[in-house]
Amino acid sequence: MISLRQFILFIVVLISIAINVMDWCVDLTLSPTIVQAAAGCHCPCDADSHNSTVNTPTVATTEKIYVPLKELRKLVDMNAVEGLEYLDEVSLNRYHDCTPHENSHNHLTSCGGQKNCANPLCYKKLRFLNRTKPITALVSFPGSGNTWMRYLIEQATGVFTGSIYCDKALKMVHPGEHIVTGNVIVVKTHQAEATLVPISQEMFGKAHYNQAIFLIRNPYDALLSEANRRWGGYGHTGLATEKNFIGNPNWEWFLQYKTTLWSYQILTWLDQSVVPVHIVQYEKLVANTRQELEKVLDFLKYSVSSEIIDCVMQTSDGYFKRSKHLNFDPYSPENIATVSRIMRQADPVLSKYGIHYSKPDYH
Repeated sequence: MISLRQFILFIVVLISIAINVMDWCVDLTLSPTIVQAAAGCHCPCDADSHNSTVNTPTVATTEKIYVPLKELRKLVDMNAVEGLEYLDEVSLNRYHDCTPHENSHNHLTSCGGQKNCANPLCYKKLRFLNRTKPITALVSFPGSGNTWMRYLIEQATGVFTGSIYCDKALKMVHPGEHIVTGNVIVVKTHQAEATLVPISQEMFGKAHYNQAIFLIRNPYDALLSEANRRWGGYGHTGLATEKNFIGNPNWEWFLQYKTTLWSYQILTWLDQSVVPVHIVQYEKLVANTRQELEKVLDFLKYSVSSEIIDCVMQTSDGYFKRSKHLNFDPYSPENIATVSRIMRQADPVLSKYGIHYSKPDYH
């Protein structure tokens, strides 16, 4: 017999799966018929996906036939980044398949992934590990600063971060994009389940992360950031317009199902005892970047000198900081009621950690 709580979580999982499938084709600029025809919806990892207005990274299919390692090493420039020789056949295939957009930020050739390479005391060429670290998830709801946290960790440690996704806009500055093994120091995920995304049929449902860093942000800010990324026109630094929010019924729909996912992710990651979790509040990371980064490095058991942290702080903004913000409040009273009602589901768990969120003032 299963408990009532387990049954409710099971139902939420099914709903979240259905929502994520629909999420492929959602566009807030559309009329109330918000799901595009299937023929017009394609995987953002396709070669021409940078032309799509919906740039949502996705995981790879588990049925892919991989190129043998010996042949693959002839196709890949093994000198492109440091440590490629440590990747196994599956990981090197994933690295090879996830190619960056042509218009991506190109900082690797001259800078090795380091933004502060002009300073010889700060420069440290980024690399893949020789599988010496446990597999650590970097978990967050979209729009909560995951990309920024990856940047800070990489600059401090000199080790690539990975991701269960293939985001072509990020691949140029994060060569570990799409890598999910111990060759990277953390693995980005927005998923609610505390397990690794399978990279083969045999591994499906078996491998848990060893530990996790859970990055959490006020849902009002996170939802707005995610809407800007999706419909702002410039990916991670885009800015949506007033028509995407004010009087748009699809904005209300977006808030309903995205806030549900925000709450469910908290319930599944923070109310479990299988995977050790270190919590980082985005607001504290902004207010005291150095202190919060040092806590993360301690959790990762990665020793970094204060001089290196000084270097990171010199260029702590990263590559994808949004330079502009909305000059109006996108949340109507009805929107606020929706978000507030759904986010209360996570209150019992968040209260254990002394975390409480309310709507910010956007005026």
